[in-house]
Amino acid sequence: MVEARVEDQIWQFWRLVRKHGGGFLEVASKGPDGFLVQGLLSWDDFWVRLPILKRRNARREDIYCRLKSGQVTVIDDAMVPEGVILQTSWDRCQSLVVLDRELSTEEKARLQESLTKRYRGTPPRFDGEPWCRLPGFINWKPEHERDGKFPEVVIIKANWEVLSVPTIWSGSPQRKRWSYLGQGRDSTSSALRQRLKEERRAANSTQWRDFATTDLAVSDLRYACHLIRMGLSRQEVVERLRQESPNLAERFGVHADDYLQRTVNKAIIHVNGMLPV
Repeated sequence: MVEARVEDQIWQFWRLVRKHGGGFLEVASKGPDGFLVQGLLSWDDFWVRLPILKRRNARREDIYCRLKSGQVTVIDDAMVPEGVILQTSWDRCQSLVVLDRELSTEEKARLQESLTKRYRGTPPRFDGEPWCRLPGFINWKPEHERDGKFPEVVIIKANWEVLSVPTIWSGSPQRKRWSYLGQGRDSTSSALRQRLKEERRAANSTQWRDFATTDLAVSDLRYACHLIRMGLSRQEVVERLRQESPNLAERFGVHADDYLQRTVNKAIIHVNGMLPV
């Protein structure tokens, strides 16, 4: 996996951690020696530990994480359109669902059971806070091997909506949502695909001039923040700025590429809540 791809997936995931996970992420690895918890990591701690996680994953250890928050729950093998959706293998996924209030462990377990039945997911195998796979890493489970290749864990939907707990209790069961992973077609997944297309279309219809001010650097930063919130990748945001930001060559000369990378990095930090917007 390309390094930029790993970090781009992690940046997107930390948006959720910063806003609804209390700013901390518990991380673990699973290899021949069993399940090893790396600890409850802050933003800074995580980036210090990231090279270790990459080396463990390269040694065919799986990387897991969980948000220590009563406001976020994980649903296995189901695509909840309002949640953050991870594709964890060739034909399986996990959804991280954000709730409108903190729940106790018992309340969240009952609500997770309700969501699992509603979206025809797989019940958790263990009690307590559920684990999910960390985006940006490889899933090394032997049963997922295809022609000598193993799947990457990727975010296929990064934006989320906050769900009302009473609404979830009153919801009716839905058909299993596999078509977005190439497993067939149904109306519910078609609606999800349409929503994703609309989000991308909204990002494409926005232009740099919509955020223009007398300070070009501030305009670049605001535009980059908007594009990241709309789900564009780091490289896509860089290319949009390169095409639309006025007079880049005159302003920065041979340092234009460095300026674009710094601007996008700063925008990602803004969106993840590390700096005031």
